[in-house]
Amino acid sequence: MQECWGKNKMSNRENLEKLFSPDSMAIVGASNDLDKPGGRMMNYCNKHGFPGKLYPINPKREEIMGVKAYQKIIDVPGEIDVVCIMVPRQHVESVVQDCAQKKVKYIIIFSSGFAEIGNKETQENMLKVARNAGCRILGPNCLGVISTINKTIGSYHACLDQEMVKGNVGLIAQSGALGGYLTTALLEKGTGISHLATVGNESDLNVNEFIRYFATDPNTKVIGMLLEGIKDGKEFIEAAKIAIQNKKPIIILKAGKSEKGRMSALTHTGAITGSDQTYDGVFKQLGIIRVDTIEQLLDISSAFSSGYLPQGKRIAFISPSGLSGSMLADLCDEKGLEVVDFTEKTIERLKVIIPDVAVAKNPLDIVYFYGNPNIKTLIGEIIRIIADDPNVDIIISGLTVGGKIIEDVVKDSLDSINQVRQSLNKPVLCWWTIDRNTYNGLEKTFAENNVPLYSAPERVVLASHAMNKYSEFLKRGIDEA
Repeated sequence: MQECWGKNKMSNRENLEKLFSPDSMAIVGASNDLDKPGGRMMNYCNKHGFPGKLYPINPKREEIMGVKAYQKIIDVPGEIDVVCIMVPRQHVESVVQDCAQKKVKYIIIFSSGFAEIGNKETQENMLKVARNAGCRILGPNCLGVISTINKTIGSYHACLDQEMVKGNVGLIAQSGALGGYLTTALLEKGTGISHLATVGNESDLNVNEFIRYFATDPNTKVIGMLLEGIKDGKEFIEAAKIAIQNKKPIIILKAGKSEKGRMSALTHTGAITGSDQTYDGVFKQLGIIRVDTIEQLLDISSAFSSGYLPQGKRIAFISPSGLSGSMLADLCDEKGLEVVDFTEKTIERLKVIIPDVAVAKNPLDIVYFYGNPNIKTLIGEIIRIIADDPNVDIIISGLTVGGKIIEDVVKDSLDSINQVRQSLNKPVLCWWTIDRNTYNGLEKTFAENNVPLYSAPERVVLASHAMNKYSEFLKRGIDEA
C-alpha cells in the first residue's frame, strides 16, 4: 500500500477564523422537526445563543422556528460566511453551485454518499466549482464544527444537549460520531473544549489545516485527534512543528494498526493510512503522544489542559492505602517514572502533622488519618510540604474520603494545589476512590480549578507519564535531521 508521507509542498491556506466565528450562517435543509438534522441544528443554535445572523433555507417554509426562511442560498441578502448543507445527496451539487455563485466563505457538507462509497467524481466536481469561486469545503460526510469560545453551533450532534463548557482542548476528528462522543465526555466532566472540527472525507479542508489553526489559536492549549490516516504527510509534519513551536501537545488516537483496520479506514474516509511503523516513527520524532483508547485520550488531554508540566520524572504519592501505594509504585516503574525518597527536611515536617502510627515516606499512606479531627485541612498541608521537596517533580494525591467532610477536604486540597502550582509551578494530579455519583460530582469541581481528577491509579500514572514524556521532548527538541 502507498505510504502516506507525501512530497507536495504545503500551499498557503486561508485563516479559518470565520469558520469558527462566523458573522452569518445558513442552514440548507432547516426544519421545525427536531428529528431532522436541520431542525436539530436550528434548535441548538437557539439554545446556545449563536450570535451571528442565521438564515434557514427551505423552499417549503416562510419561516423556521420564528426565523425568516429563504428558498435558496442565492436569495439571502448580504454575505454568508458559512453554509451548512444537510439535504439528500442528489441535491448537494446544485446547492454547492449556489454557494459558489453567492461566494460564501465556507461550505460544510454533512450529507454522505460521495468518495467514501466510491463516488469520487461528484465530490471532485463540487470541489472544482467551489475552488473556482474561492469557497472552502468541509466534508462531505462530516458532522461540522463547534466552538464554545464563539458560541458557534455548526453541527447537530447530540453533544450539544450539554452545557457548552469553555475549555482549552481543541478536537480534530475524522469520525464525526466519535468526535461528538469525545466532546460530550469533556463537557460532562467540566474540562470543556475550545473547538471541535470533524473533517469527514477531507475533500478540501483537512486535519493538517486544523492543526495549524489550533496551534496558533490563543484559546487552545491542547490538540486532541481521532485519526484514521493522513493524505499529505509532509504537510502534517509542518503543521505539527508549528504546534511544537507554540508548546501545544498533540495527543492522537490513531486506528488502522491491523490490515483490516487500515482497509476499514480507507473505505470510511478515503485516507491513505500507510504502515503503522511509519506513523509511530513520525509521531515520536514530533513529540506526539499516541494513545490506544478513548479513555486515554480524554485522561491525557485533561492532564495537559491544566497548563502545568513537570520538570522531571520524580513522583510523590499521597496514597489512601498501602496496597494502592504499592500499585502506584509498580505502575510508575513500568513507565520509567521514579518514586523518590523524601529529603530529611520533608520527613521532619511530615512527622509533626501525621499520626504516630503513620510512616513519613513516599508513597505516604494516609489510611491512618481518617477520623483525625484535622482531616479537613491535613491533606492540603501534606500537599504543600511534599511540593516543597526539591526531589519531587509531580505530586499525585489519592483520596478515599466520603461523607459530610468531603466538601471541606476538597476545598482545602484545591486551595493548596493552586498555591503549589502558582508558587512552584509543579503539577498536581488527583485520583479519588469513591462511589460513582460522588466522583462525577467532584469532576466538575476539580475541572473548574484546572486540576485533573481520575478514578483509578493506572489512569493518573498514565497521564503523569505522558506529561513527563512531552516535557522531556521540549527540553530535547525536535530532530531536524
